[in-house]
Amino acid sequence: MDSHQGKDAAGSDPAASDPAASDPAASAEDDQARRAEERFIDDLISRGEAVPEGEELPRGATHEVIRDEDGHRKVRRRRFKAY
Repeated sequence: MDSHQGKDAAGSDPAASDPAASDPAASAEDDQARRAEERFIDDLISRGEAVPEGEELPRGATHEVIRDEDGHRKVRRRRFKAY
């Protein structure tokens, strides 16, 4: 039996460093959280409360949509509403 089977170039088991790779429940939870976050961002945009990064915030907008290093959309609060 090859002692390097299932290991990466550094000699470690990639599944051991990534809990989602070995736990389908964690992967499902991550997927559900990603969908919820995308829905929240879409809802902010549809209500006019968020704009793409770099655009001027119109009246009523409080957030800007940015992309992280993985390309996923995130929101950043730019200001608070004053009623």
